[in-house]
Amino acid sequence: MKLTIVNSGSIGNCYVLHGAKTNIIIELGVTKNKVLQAIGAKEFKKIDFALVTHEHLDHIKYFNQFKLPIYTSAGTNQVIKRGKNLEENVYKRIGEWAILPFATVHDCRQGFGYLIGNAIQGKSLVFATDTNKMTRLFQGVQYYAVEANYDKYIIETNEGLTPNRKKRIIDNHMEIGSLANWLLKCDLKSIKKIILIHESKANSDPATSKNVIESLVNRPCINTANKMSEVQIIDL
Repeated sequence: MKLTIVNSGSIGNCYVLHGAKTNIIIELGVTKNKVLQAIGAKEFKKIDFALVTHEHLDHIKYFNQFKLPIYTSAGTNQVIKRGKNLEENVYKRIGEWAILPFATVHDCRQGFGYLIGNAIQGKSLVFATDTNKMTRLFQGVQYYAVEANYDKYIIETNEGLTPNRKKRIIDNHMEIGSLANWLLKCDLKSIKKIILIHESKANSDPATSKNVIESLVNRPCINTANKMSEVQIIDL
């Protein structure tokens, strides 16, 4: 598998997970043209379907530009209206892919994270963004693309945030320490790589976040912060 990070952050989110024969696009918060530029027409044609985590605009703004099946929660589909509903904690097999939605903690109608497995390649990825915490543990998963939005020490000293804005971030996004503690409870033996997504440029220090995770989990960690204008392609 391979993960292309088209964009990660509050201005728009989009990722493409490349499989053996087909691809998945995760989040539709950027334009179709931006995705085409990032992965090329050949890989774009291989996109079989889309996964969306929740209805906030930085995750769905351009969904009508993509003539693809969109799988999401029933709550998110109240906004999209043309999606296919997935059930929490129930596997869905779609071609070479197996999708397990799980609940996230965010101020939206019904947020989902996804455990995504590829039957042909025998690899799996946990994808979770925009969540205060992780709601379940995983065993036997090799790759994690998970939110590391803020550092509690940095956000407390950020004088540019109003109290309400600070509270919303803390209540709805994952802190690097919270992520580290959760990873330590998962099956560390299986983890091969961790990708930190939805990192705040104002409320986190990417180098510190990377060092925290790598020192605790002893696995390679990749940042996406401060690379909003760059396409990142990560081998899984």
